[in-house]
Amino acid sequence: MQKRILIYGEGWDGAFANLLQSELIGRGFIVEIFDFTLIMPGIRNRSMLPRIKRRLFYSIFHQKIQTSLITLAIKFLPHVLIVSKGINIDLDTLKWFSSNGIQTVNWNPDDFFNKKNSSCNLINSLSEYDHIISPRPHLFKKYYDFGAKSIHFIDWYYVPNFHFDRKLQKNIEISFVGVWSPFREKFLAALDLNIVVYGDGWGRSSSSFRTNNLVYPFNVSQVEMSSIFNRSLININILTPENSDISNLRFFEVPASGGLLATPKNDHSRSFFTNTENALLYSSPEDLSTLISTYDRSALIQMANDGNSIITSSGCAFSNRIDSLLSALCL
Repeated sequence: MQKRILIYGEGWDGAFANLLQSELIGRGFIVEIFDFTLIMPGIRNRSMLPRIKRRLFYSIFHQKIQTSLITLAIKFLPHVLIVSKGINIDLDTLKWFSSNGIQTVNWNPDDFFNKKNSSCNLINSLSEYDHIISPRPHLFKKYYDFGAKSIHFIDWYYVPNFHFDRKLQKNIEISFVGVWSPFREKFLAALDLNIVVYGDGWGRSSSSFRTNNLVYPFNVSQVEMSSIFNRSLININILTPENSDISNLRFFEVPASGGLLATPKNDHSRSFFTNTENALLYSSPEDLSTLISTYDRSALIQMANDGNSIITSSGCAFSNRIDSLLSALCL
């Protein structure tokens, strides 16, 4: 019998749920996506009016998600529910799935205890999921202490269809791609370099930052992002402290795209890269500034080529992560 898998998440092209659906269908599973962003406003369209609507009528939209998800499950009869994050899923809704013999999995891209991307509802649901998937092994003890039953380490990834070496001209010296935050602005400003910045929210950066750097305050597609990585001589990666990150998507996407990765120095980055041979591993803005000024253009391009070889030959593609997922779930 073909297994039926229901995925809860964001279903737009390139989103995790969409990638997961395509990968699982290719392996012979029957897959359906429940895209909660079609119900909850202010996520796909982050303009002011939808966000106000979400704030004013949140409880109505939240309850509609519960009833619509269960209604779809009754019709689809899944064997497994895979949830990406799941802030808007009630504990009672998860209990309904468990009581009907449906295996529940939470693959959370964020730390469950990150106040900016979590909720009491999500934390309390830790004990209800059959499996937790996380790229943060240093937090597993805390998750177990809050009732998690089974936790599996699955790292971040790149998607070969999106992230590959396009052999483009290196016409950007230094770039950063990511959503604005005060921490990220402060870090980039401390470098005192001219940086090309792409990402949602950078219109909120200070006027001095926008004067000293070339800022494009909007999101870019996966293809556009990979092209930026490929065109950039150096791609800065900044981990998110409140998310307890030791790695992230950029860690794999940049080298896979043929770009040189500049990323924080930690045990995880050192397990993949050797500093100044195939990546720039930094411990502070000052350290990164020194690294950037030390090497000439040809040396940096060679580092990027070597970094690309490491990531693309190390089993870090999205399909490799799905191998690990199916093994963990015995599917």
